[in-house]
Amino acid sequence: AYDKTLERINSQGKYDRELAYRIFGWIAFTRRPLTVLELQHALAVEPGTTTLDPDNLCSEDLLGSVCGGLIIITDQMGWSRDPIVRFVHYTTQEFFISQQNNLFPQFQKTIMHTCLTYMSLDF
Repeated sequence: AYDKTLERINSQGKYDRELAYRIFGWIAFTRRPLTVLELQHALAVEPGTTTLDPDNLCSEDLLGSVCGGLIIITDQMGWSRDPIVRFVHYTTQEFFISQQNNLFPQFQKTIMHTCLTYMSLDF
């Protein structure tokens, strides 16, 4: 079932395809659901920079459109008043976690480096 959707995602332009997989990685491998703003900031961080470029922030529409219907933006959960980004079904998350070695090698390091860079940004 996911093969056809991934084919559509893979047929997108390079930027959209890479963005989709980065979104999938952040949703699959973080310890808790991310708000839209948290995901936008995580995706906007560039290694080696000291500021967050507002031009790098993806719109909510772009987040959804590049992911082939595999993610949704939902209303708040109990701990957050902001909308969160999650997979459309728990089996989608299980699929991406099972593909960690193939699709997301070293993604935990990506998360770590992004978080460290983000904490050192000048706001």
